[in-house]
Amino acid sequence: MILISLFLLNSCSPLYSLYVQNNSQNPIEIFVELKDWKYNKNFKKEFEKRKLYYYKSNANAKIYEETLIDWKFLQANKVSEKKYNFTSDFEYHFTIEPNLLTNIDPNNSLSIYPFKEIYYIQNGKKCFIAPKEKINCSVNVNHQEILKKNNRAKWLIDFIEIEN
Repeated sequence: MILISLFLLNSCSPLYSLYVQNNSQNPIEIFVELKDWKYNKNFKKEFEKRKLYYYKSNANAKIYEETLIDWKFLQANKVSEKKYNFTSDFEYHFTIEPNLLTNIDPNNSLSIYPFKEIYYIQNGKKCFIAPKEKINCSVNVNHQEILKKNNRAKWLIDFIEIEN
């Protein structure tokens, strides 16, 4: 019964996607720490199989209002494949060059918010991208939802632009 309840909770959770765009003039190293209680040691192996990309930046995040992420825009603007540097099975980091956009993995329905913390370092200070309650540096956050017919969230997206 407990397993069925957990499955239903997860399967009813909206999909969650997080995109980060570097609008600064410098490369930025992004650090991602995942909530480890939902994952296992196979998580790192799964990441290593995935192909995730950097894309040319988008001048106007508002274009995503209708369909969240315009897949045609992303497919047409691939720049290079993302490389992960793992510090553990649940922590990784990567560098995003100026004027590029990428998604933060995992993008799935295991959890509405699968991240413990996502941050970058600026002037010796941790600048948080997630969780939202900790955001303390110059980032623009665009939060959008696609709703089901019953007005429950079907898909949540956060589009983060780093400005400094």
